[in-house]
Amino acid sequence: MNVDLNQMMTSTYNKTFYVRSYVKFNGSVYYGNEITFKSAGYIGGSGGYIFYDKGEVTNGWRYLEAPATKLNDPGSNNFQWSTVTGFLSNIQTEIGTGKENSLIIKAANNYTNIAAAMAIYNSVNNVNDWFLPSLNELKELYKLKKVGLIFSPSSGSNSYYNKTVLSSSQYSQDSCYGIDFETGAQVVLSKTLRVYSGWQIRRL
Repeated sequence: MNVDLNQMMTSTYNKTFYVRSYVKFNGSVYYGNEITFKSAGYIGGSGGYIFYDKGEVTNGWRYLEAPATKLNDPGSNNFQWSTVTGFLSNIQTEIGTGKENSLIIKAANNYTNIAAAMAIYNSVNNVNDWFLPSLNELKELYKLKKVGLIFSPSSGSNSYYNKTVLSSSQYSQDSCYGIDFETGAQVVLSKTLRVYSGWQIRRL
């Protein structure tokens, strides 16, 4: 039997799955090790939602967790990727790179209106190891929206723009990646336009 794990992860939530491989050979059945993984929606250590499980601890982490609400700045809920255009070295799109991306962005743009910097600064439930997700991490985060655990961040007169959540990944010297949280579409955005939303995540 073939199992579509991606479909299972997005159609169910807050579940623990147990998977064991097997092979039939010469009339005998041989089993592999049992592994477990959690679907999106499991409650994490800070009270947020687990939205990604890589199946084992590597490089010091296994899960990605997100709070139930978008990133907030006391002065404004709208963020930009950077204050100036320019291509930053070592920025990546893959899962497991959002934290490093955020530190690189913060080092070059240490301002509260910068999504990556504010994600690092902002504490949630007395936990302060948050960062801005990479593009592929943000795609995984959108699964929480699909199952109804988080909602579109659009609000106020700027709702046309702030329904889009910034990633910490860049497209070019003047553009970055984001996800439209009403459709799930991947979009390319201006790095310096301060109209978008941010969403923190953390590793554990």
